[in-house]
Amino acid sequence: MIDFVKIELLPVTPDLIQTTGLEFYSLTNCQTGEVKERKEAKKEGLKFTINNSVVGLSGSLHNYFNKGLQNYNDFGFCDLLETLQKLEKVYHIPPETRLNSIEIGLNLLLNKNPLFYLNSFIFHKGQPFTMERDQFRTFRTCSHQRFSIKVYDKGKQFKLGRKVNLLRFEIHIKRMEHLKNMGINTLNDLKNPLKYRLLGDEILKIFEEITIGNPEHEPRNLSPRDNELFIKGHNPNYWGDILPVSTDYPQGNKNPEYRRKRKEYDRKMSRFEKLLNRTGANSLKHELGALIKNKIQYLLLKKRGKLTTIKKKETAENVTGERFCKITGIDITHQKKGSCFLSERTVKEIFNNDPATFKELERLFHGKNKTIGKRFYSIAHNIRNSESNPKRKERMKNLSSGIQLSLFTRYQIG
Repeated sequence: MIDFVKIELLPVTPDLIQTTGLEFYSLTNCQTGEVKERKEAKKEGLKFTINNSVVGLSGSLHNYFNKGLQNYNDFGFCDLLETLQKLEKVYHIPPETRLNSIEIGLNLLLNKNPLFYLNSFIFHKGQPFTMERDQFRTFRTCSHQRFSIKVYDKGKQFKLGRKVNLLRFEIHIKRMEHLKNMGINTLNDLKNPLKYRLLGDEILKIFEEITIGNPEHEPRNLSPRDNELFIKGHNPNYWGDILPVSTDYPQGNKNPEYRRKRKEYDRKMSRFEKLLNRTGANSLKHELGALIKNKIQYLLLKKRGKLTTIKKKETAENVTGERFCKITGIDITHQKKGSCFLSERTVKEIFNNDPATFKELERLFHGKNKTIGKRFYSIAHNIRNSESNPKRKERMKNLSSGIQLSLFTRYQIG
């Protein structure tokens, strides 16, 4: 689910990164012969840069996991843990390294040609999807200030054959500020199953905000006025042309004429959404939405590699001495020796330092209808009971897949 990352400042020295076997090349101006200060090294889907004393990194973690060969298969949470551990071991990249940009997305296997679905994406929150092309693919994209959405034929990009209908749906987070409320800032945050689940929720949230139609659908019994809107509304350019821009008016969005046209635009968009629903032209959105939900659950629970062969231990401790809560997968190394679950004190620390994770714990372990102090106790108590209480244990089967996943993450990759 997590693919591209960008780190502008790796907390490693140029001397250290050059001892890892990477081959750095200097950039030369072909006309003047001037050798640039910046150096680059590429390996297995990653690009490292050295500019003066600053080391940077960008590239696909998914590709790196597959030794730089491809990123069209599924890349789940367990695969991500293995990849981040490998980055730390091979390139000395510490977990507290701050992220500047990440990409989250899914590969969806379809029954029809992905182009059929590509043409159905119309706009996201009034911003139209445009059709773009690069060296490898044709894709639909919708760009905002903090993030952009991209949809394309993944099978065609990797020449997997006509029978493989693989659609890629991805969101490129250009500014980490967009994930501020989730408490996702570092590589270490990506190891938290609760935050990984929040990223899955973000994919679903943005997808649900997208207007998706079906240009091949032929509605019946529409008035001439509605039929005209139905046809025009499937063209993303139509919405871009009629969207009023506040900067074109004196006083901006306070201008009466701008506000009138904006209300007219919003009413027309709402009417088009209702038309899609009434005619059944939004069935493609329901189909893709179901695929996205299922894929997110699968990637959260998917086991692979060495995780499937490690024997269970009595505690959640690994060879490095780190310990993780058996139910949530959250680090409890700081708690007293022998503890296996989040303590009341740790829940309180999460409340003070990581509101997004606390909100998820509160939702899953029912602490809302109590005073603050009792909520901490209630959450910690219910986490412990999730394993010991038979009724709760049965109930846990139906809880968030992000919590179920932690039953896998308590064992570290060898």
